[in-house]
Amino acid sequence: MYETSRAPSSWVPRLNRMDEIWVPSEFQRKAFVSSGVESSKIVVVPESVDVNFFSPINVVPMTKFGGESQSFNGERTFVFLSMFKWEERKNWKCLLRAYFEEFDPARDNVLLVLKTSEFHNNRPVKDDVDDFQKKHSFDMDEKTGRKKKILPSYYVLSKHIAGTELPSLYAAAHAFVLPSRGEGWGRPHAEAMSMSLPVRFVVVVVVVVVVVVVVVVVVVVVVVVVVVVVVVVVVLIFIVLVARRLTFAPPLLSPLCGTRTGSCNELEW
Repeated sequence: MYETSRAPSSWVPRLNRMDEIWVPSEFQRKAFVSSGVESSKIVVVPESVDVNFFSPINVVPMTKFGGESQSFNGERTFVFLSMFKWEERKNWKCLLRAYFEEFDPARDNVLLVLKTSEFHNNRPVKDDVDDFQKKHSFDMDEKTGRKKKILPSYYVLSKHIAGTELPSLYAAAHAFVLPSRGEGWGRPHAEAMSMSLPVRFVVVVVVVVVVVVVVVVVVVVVVVVVVVVVVVVVVLIFIVLVARRLTFAPPLLSPLCGTRTGSCNELEW
């Protein structure tokens, strides 16, 4: 699979020498065909999730993440979970920026858990997050010129977790978040949904689509209303004009008509 709308050009000649090419989704099939791969060789083999294993039923949630407390004024912390390998494609900077800018620990009892691992990274993930966090740790104050900004809690979970523990990790969260720039399929999204977690990703695209649909519907309704109003107005004007110009002589008034011309006076209605 490849995580964008087209496959690398260097792959195409080698792929066309294969007997069959298995891809996990229709999106991937279209991406490979549009890149020049022979469509007859491509077979869609969907990935799957064990919904019995990734089930919220009878799962004990994890209670702590690296010592972070999950209680605040007697209420449980709202936990956001993100699970991905540490690379730019997963858009982790956007995730952290949105989290830091949205929540204030003075009023919001939240925690962001980053379950991740180094991927072609020459330094610990925690160092990258700490450096990024420092850039958002201060905001300007009119009096002092600089003021430390307290950021909401987060925890980098970079240690290995056995597959059997993943349901407990998902169960400890209230929402799964991952603003990835591209996915070949998106296994963590599917696992989180199987665990009955709300999943937040590609939100911008969804919002834009909804807005466009609403705008189109409003425009269509307005156009229909305008057309109906115009038709009604035209019909009314026509009726008024015809009524004002209509002349006739009722047969019962013929004895009163002039004897020389046999015509009656015009009656205007």
